[in-house]
Amino acid sequence: MSESTPPLTRIIEARLLEETPRLRAEFGALRPGHVRSFALDDLFPREILDAALAAMPTLPGMLRRANSKERKFVCARLDTLAGPVRDVVLALNRPEIAAAVAGITGMSALETDPQLYNGGVTCMLPGDFMCPHLDNSHDYARKRRREVVMLTYLSPHWREDYGGHLMLWQDHRKGALQPVAYRSNRLVVMETTDASWHAVTPITGPMPRINVTTYFYAPPAIRHPVRLTRFAAWPGQSVRQAMFDGEFALRSLANRAGARRFLPNRHVDKPAVGA
Repeated sequence: MSESTPPLTRIIEARLLEETPRLRAEFGALRPGHVRSFALDDLFPREILDAALAAMPTLPGMLRRANSKERKFVCARLDTLAGPVRDVVLALNRPEIAAAVAGITGMSALETDPQLYNGGVTCMLPGDFMCPHLDNSHDYARKRRREVVMLTYLSPHWREDYGGHLMLWQDHRKGALQPVAYRSNRLVVMETTDASWHAVTPITGPMPRINVTTYFYAPPAIRHPVRLTRFAAWPGQSVRQAMFDGEFALRSLANRAGARRFLPNRHVDKPAVGA
């Protein structure tokens, strides 16, 4: 732990290191079609969590995504976040945390994302959801492969019947759904592979579901084909599945034609902010 490590990062790193044996066992060995993950509770002291929650951005200052695939508010723009929230986002997106997660997952090296591509703060309101999906595979420049996603849950007093739980779909959507409960002050790490289908169940409670999303990447020397974000319908929704498949085919065609240059993703902090 370096003397230059921010105090908040020291807290996160210490919690990960002290729980490494248990978390390593929970993450487990690589198995075809299996989505590996681990959860760590009681991440922050209560006063840090309360300060971050009190300083959350207002909804008009966030980007709204609302369609048949997902409904949520997101914000990766650090210049719009108040100090306590920005401190949490930056503390999680540090090389020390990437190294601790690499030590738990057995990945040789993990790198942070200075642009917070598809990361930062997420807020989901009652009725919001995310259908089963695969995350896209690379950073904003498509130079580094995404290896894990780290989800830090913040909303207090959350009850199980409020929904908003992470669901891991095993065996390429053919196996059982494995729930990871949304719980205040919980950190969840999940690998992001071609098999890591996951979803967020609809919010049924009276309060917002808030989390910070952090991605870690493999070094640029490790090459891998680009995978676009892909959504799937829940079992039994054959019409919606056909719609999602058609939309993905059109989006893939547009991507190959270079449409990405004209339709940039706004869920990114474009100025480099440092790791």
